[in-house]
Amino acid sequence: MFTPEEGELVLWRGSPTYSSRLLAFGFLGASLVGVGSYFVYFGMSDVGIAILGISVIPIVPTILIVLSVRGARYYITNMRVVRARGRIQFRTYMQIDVVRVDRSKFFGLSTLYFLLGDQRVMTSMVKKDGKYYFVRNYLSFSLLKDPKEPAKIARTAAEEYYRTIRSVNPVKQENSKEP
Repeated sequence: MFTPEEGELVLWRGSPTYSSRLLAFGFLGASLVGVGSYFVYFGMSDVGIAILGISVIPIVPTILIVLSVRGARYYITNMRVVRARGRIQFRTYMQIDVVRVDRSKFFGLSTLYFLLGDQRVMTSMVKKDGKYYFVRNYLSFSLLKDPKEPAKIARTAAEEYYRTIRSVNPVKQENSKEP
């Protein structure tokens, strides 16, 4: 469970939403299982097995999508972006370089990515204690119907965060005309 730190304000909270297209896709797969089982039961096993094989196409992606975001909660605060699902993952605004939205036209949903560093590299390998590990270079909010609102709030919060940092630790510019 996520609890904000002292002085941290939650500006936006959300959770994954399932579109009617995604649910219809899963229902299609379940229906194909029923039809395939019917044919197998009544002796037309070749047709039934073919239909059962085809039923995997809609069922597997639907199950994977639902399980990947089950129980997730998303928070945008004035200090960081948080994804809480079992464990809490977060990125401060100092770590985020790019905010990107990917839209799925098929399911009618979007994913909001908060990318770190090079936006072309989603994962990288890191060597630690003689072993190689994959490290995700992003934090994502998946299955959002309208990612514009949280993206806009995150941008505004990041700008305010940087403005606050600059006022606390002003950077002296070399070409400044001040005496």
